[in-house]
Amino acid sequence: KRNRPMDEKTHKDDLLEAVEENQNEIHKSKEAWYRRRQSLGICKHKKELLANSQ
Repeated sequence: KRNRPMDEKTHKDDLLEAVEENQNEIHKSKEAWYRRRQSLGICKHKKELLANSQ
Protein backbone atom coordinates (compact mmCIF):
# COMPACT_ATOMS: atom_id res chain seq x y z
CA LYS A 1 0.00 0.00 0.00
CA ARG A 2 1.42 3.37 -0.99
CA ASN A 3 1.79 6.21 1.48
CA ARG A 4 -0.24 9.09 0.15
CA PRO A 5 -1.33 12.39 1.66
CA MET A 6 -4.47 12.24 3.74
CA ASP A 7 -7.59 13.09 1.81
CA GLU A 8 -10.54 14.24 3.88
CA LYS A 9 -13.05 12.59 1.51
CA THR A 10 -11.58 9.09 1.80
CA HIS A 11 -10.06 9.25 5.30
CA LYS A 12 -12.46 11.35 7.35
CA ASP A 13 -11.85 9.48 10.62
CA ASP A 14 -8.06 9.36 10.21
CA LEU A 15 -7.94 13.03 9.28
CA LEU A 16 -9.99 14.05 12.30
CA GLU A 17 -7.82 11.96 14.60
CA ALA A 18 -4.65 13.52 13.18
CA VAL A 19 -6.01 17.03 13.66
CA GLU A 20 -7.02 16.25 17.23
CA GLU A 21 -3.61 14.79 18.08
CA ASN A 22 -1.43 17.35 16.36
CA GLN A 23 -2.23 20.21 13.98
CA ASN A 24 0.97 19.56 12.01
CA GLU A 25 0.27 15.86 11.39
CA ILE A 26 -1.49 16.40 8.05
CA HIS A 27 1.22 18.74 6.81
CA LYS A 28 3.92 16.27 7.86
CA SER A 29 2.29 13.41 5.93
CA LYS A 30 2.04 15.53 2.78
CA GLU A 31 5.62 16.71 3.20
CA ALA A 32 6.89 13.15 3.66
CA TRP A 33 5.05 12.02 0.52
CA TYR A 34 6.51 14.91 -1.47
CA ARG A 35 10.05 14.16 -0.26
CA ARG A 36 9.64 10.48 -1.14
CA ARG A 37 8.40 11.40 -4.60
CA GLN A 38 11.31 13.79 -5.03
CA SER A 39 13.86 11.21 -3.88
CA LEU A 40 12.56 8.75 -6.47
CA GLY A 41 13.19 11.35 -9.17
CA ILE A 42 9.65 11.14 -10.55
CA CYS A 43 9.37 14.80 -11.51
CA LYS A 44 12.92 14.89 -12.85
CA HIS A 45 12.27 11.86 -15.07
CA LYS A 46 9.12 13.44 -16.55
CA LYS A 47 11.03 16.64 -17.36
CA GLU A 48 13.74 14.64 -19.14
CA LEU A 49 11.14 12.77 -21.17
CA LEU A 50 9.49 16.05 -22.17
CA ALA A 51 12.84 17.55 -23.17
CA ASN A 52 13.70 14.50 -25.30
CA SER A 53 10.32 14.45 -27.03
CA GLN A 54 10.54 18.06 -28.24
